[in-house]
Amino acid sequence: MAKGYELHDGKPIFIASDSKRLKVAVSKYKGEIAPPYVVKISPRTKKIRKEAFMDDKTVGVVLLHEEVKEIGKFAFAGCKKMIEIVMNDSLEVIGFGAFEDCYALTEVQIPDSVTKIRDAAFNNCQNLTKVKLPSSLTRIPKWMFECCPHLASIVIPDSVTSIGYSAFYGCNSMTNIDVPSSVRKIEDEALSRCRRLKTVRIDIPKLLNKAGLEGKVKIVTNN
Repeated sequence: MAKGYELHDGKPIFIASDSKRLKVAVSKYKGEIAPPYVVKISPRTKKIRKEAFMDDKTVGVVLLHEEVKEIGKFAFAGCKKMIEIVMNDSLEVIGFGAFEDCYALTEVQIPDSVTKIRDAAFNNCQNLTKVKLPSSLTRIPKWMFECCPHLASIVIPDSVTSIGYSAFYGCNSMTNIDVPSSVRKIEDEALSRCRRLKTVRIDIPKLLNKAGLEGKVKIVTNN
């Protein structure tokens, strides 16, 4: 093991802000190392730029520096070997499709500092099983968890007022969902192709009229 490197689970941490800089950092390493790598976003990086690590199959774990405020559009999309993203408590925005097609990602903890999540942020994360949403979130955007077949359950915070188009489309492992009373709009196909969904708890059942429910789904009201 080369000296002078921080470690994460016994592996060296490479400092980089995009795939090009990651490749340079790895080339300077004096020990033996094989991908996927642990990447810490460079200090003074406030925004991870658009497509910074897109389709980079050498990225395994990403650690956000405390100065990062925004993850750009498609920043980590297609990072099929990424198993972990450790977000910082200063993060505010997650961009469009930021983690789309991250097949190996299984769990995400989104800090309460995040106030905006763009469309399709976790679209087609095929092994995603657990997500913690921020308490500051007001909208679950369209396509956010579309085609996440192993997402079995999710807690929607009381701050959410709307659920976007196709937000949970194809979440085949989801058996129940509690919609908080703060929600006033559920867009078309939001719960379509959730074929194991058995129970929806909601204050205003008519909000589900265009949600795309399939089969015998029990609607439970809190009134």
